Amino acid sequence: MKVVIITHIDKLGQIGETIDVAEGFARNYLVPRGIVCLPGDSRATEARKCALQEKQEKPHKEKEIKPSKREKRIIRQVKEKKAIQHDTLKEGNNGTRF
Repeated sequence: MKVVIITHIDKLGQIGETIDVAEGFARNYLVPRGIVCLPGDSRATEARKCALQEKQEKPHKEKEIKPSKREKRIIRQVKEKKAIQHDTLKEGNNGTRF
């Protein structure tokens, strides 16, 4: 049975793709949960438009800024300091920290 994906699922495919799945799987699992719809449905055309729009916008998205070596070192030092502070907390008789 051919269906159109309207929600991104890693193992099935991308939004707007038409895939072929078993009829029972589509009818009993995918369609009731809103993961896919039939090709003639209005949501199918919406999903295809959305997928096309994402493909066009993808090259224009800014690159993710990665932290520099200095920033990574500072983050590591802060985490180590928090760990040291955690070890110096006072404990009660039953081992709970306060």
